[in-house]
This record gives sequence, C-alpha cells and structure tokens, in this order.
Amino acid sequence: VALLAFEDLMDVTKGAEQVSRIATVLEGKQDMTVIPPEDIECMYLSTFANAPFPNNTNRDVNGAAPRDDYDFTLTQMQHIATTLQNMHTKYSTGIWVNDPIAVDLAQYLERYYNETQDEIYWMIANPGPPTAAPLANYTQELVQWYVSLGRGNRYNKDKVQALASYWPNVRHLYEDAETLAANPYEGVVTKPYAETSHEPPFVVDP
Repeated sequence: VALLAFEDLMDVTKGAEQVSRIATVLEGKQDMTVIPPEDIECMYLSTFANAPFPNNTNRDVNGAAPRDDYDFTLTQMQHIATTLQNMHTKYSTGIWVNDPIAVDLAQYLERYYNETQDEIYWMIANPGPPTAAPLANYTQELVQWYVSLGRGNRYNKDKVQALASYWPNVRHLYEDAETLAANPYEGVVTKPYAETSHEPPFVVDP
C-alpha cells in the first residue's frame, strides 16, 4: 500500500519520488512491468515535457470551470480545519504512531490543516460580500448532476418519504414550482454505475 498526495505528484520537484512509491507497490505483481528505479525520474520528467495537453487541475469534468468557482464560506472552512485537526490527532497518536501509512497520512493532514488555516486567516482579514442565494434552477442543477453520476433514482421520493425523521429536512428538494408532490427524479433514465467515471483516490493497493 502507498499513500501519496496529488499536489506532490504534480510537482516536478517531488513527482518522481511519488511515482517511485507506486512502482514499489506494483513491482513483482502479476502482469505488471515496472521500469528500473534509476529510470523513473527521467520517465517522469519526460512525460511532463512531452505531454500533448497542458495539465488540467480544475475540478469541473470538462475543465470549463476554474477552481476559484468552488469557494467555501468561512464557516465551512472552519469545519474543514477542525476535521483535519481531529484526523491528524487520531492518526498521529495511539496505535498509529509506528504505522508507516499513518505517518504519511498525518503529514498530509497537517499540511492541509496549515493551508486551510492560512486561507481562513486571509478570509477573516479580507471579508467578502455575503454569500449569494442559490439561483432559481440551482436545485434542479444538483439533481441533474446527481443523475449524471448514475445515481438519479437512488433517493426515490417514496423511499425518502418513508424516513420519517429525514424527510422534513429534504422535502424541499422534491418540490416543484407548484406542488410538493413532484419528484425531480421520476422518469429519469440514468446510466449504470459501471458506465460512470470517477477520479480514483490516490491510494495504491493492488
């Protein structure tokens, strides 16, 4: 098993070392051919130099939306920082102290916590305008996005209504312009899960 950070993989000064971690995990596995360790850095740098297209690190599927379009509120950032801090504490103490994967994970969590804190400080020092209300079609766009993942019927209205304590919190998502009876997922043809594409986590475990 190997754990690595996307940021390091895309950093030309650190990427080769990240690829070496992957190679170490894959070496000796069935149907896997791994180049010699001394060639990895050359291969990595050559791949960057000869890439036919520029790197696309945007989160939008089509690369059309810049990363800045996905802003978080100050409250959300504070929640993220708290979660990162709690996770770092968990994986840097107790039974995880001598676990090599946990050590790497704790280092990444600490890095992300510090970066998040820096952004929080910047947001406090440079307050922006209040968060705008969602557009009129925002809810439907969320529905269509969920459908595009192949999960449009997962939360069928009848199923959700049966969850008495949960239904009041999400009832508005099933609203129509005129009636609460409309189900935005009804009649939608969705793609099978196997046909959808998802960015894999950067954990290598063959």
